[in-house]
Amino acid sequence: MKTLELSRVEEVLRQARRAQQDVYVPFQEIRPDIRDPLAPIEDRFLVRIGPVAGQKPLGLSPNALEQLCALAGVPPSFLERVPTSLALRLLRACLETAEHADGRRVLVRLKTAGPPSVRAILPQSYVRFDDLDVLSELRAAAEGRELKALRVNVTDDIFFLRLAGEEVHSLGSAQHPDPALAGIDLITSETGAHKLELRQVLLRVVCENGLTMMSKAGRSFRSRFSAIDRQKLHEAFRKTLEESICKGPEIAGRLAETRSSYIKDPRAELEAIFRKYRLGTTRGRIGRWVVQEVLRNISIFGILKFDLIQSFTAVARGLDHSARTRIEDAMGSYLMAGAESN
Repeated sequence: MKTLELSRVEEVLRQARRAQQDVYVPFQEIRPDIRDPLAPIEDRFLVRIGPVAGQKPLGLSPNALEQLCALAGVPPSFLERVPTSLALRLLRACLETAEHADGRRVLVRLKTAGPPSVRAILPQSYVRFDDLDVLSELRAAAEGRELKALRVNVTDDIFFLRLAGEEVHSLGSAQHPDPALAGIDLITSETGAHKLELRQVLLRVVCENGLTMMSKAGRSFRSRFSAIDRQKLHEAFRKTLEESICKGPEIAGRLAETRSSYIKDPRAELEAIFRKYRLGTTRGRIGRWVVQEVLRNISIFGILKFDLIQSFTAVARGLDHSARTRIEDAMGSYLMAGAESN
């Protein structure tokens, strides 16, 4: 399993977040225009920002376009369906009459490298606590602990980090070892695309399948539109690390016990899991993939609960972040609470 030192993660993140600038401007100084009337919606418009909206036009990231539409009160899907010239007139008219048009200022986050573009258009109240700031607080909270990064994902809008400690938890036996590591997942966004979330994670080393559970300590930071206290964030990181380390043996023990527990009716269990944890249906795209994984492990006795969980987490590993997290959260809850409805 490849790992990264936290210092190396910081280097990667610093490189990805270079050449950026923030400006606060009155809302009425944001003037949309047409970039390419035939392009996909995310490339169809641009904006001018500055005195009398006379500055050089800037492209909009998909996230920034969604935020501009939200401030104007116009769904992007509607703009996509109407002729571009009509969409522009509608967008301008709605921006001129929006509640922010009374002189309020907004935070515009710019990318200045390459063709300049707008990363985000956010309310003035948005807390500028950037990815590097978050990572710095996490490193401070983790001081004295041997933690390695197992997964790092940095996009224009998202910073995701999966960390694990060195203590090995056994999911197998002496004859057939199956090591697992406990750690935390962090996801944050400095463009308002995602709330800050902290999760406990148990990771199976052999395949990197993971089970996750939302951290109790991190729930107070799920909104970025109110003040973020650095000390509180530091404490949330520290407590989440402690929760993960303390509960690691318990969660690993529970998962190991599922190697001797058979599900006699896998189809009914799958339906119950998808229903209880709101994963869609077994007839959907993800559901079909999970069923295929289950069929590989089924026997005349049914399927081991361990293999059922691994079927979900194996599928999750290949999905985008949002879908993967949803499934890994569901499997963490399923391990602890089962599939029966409350």
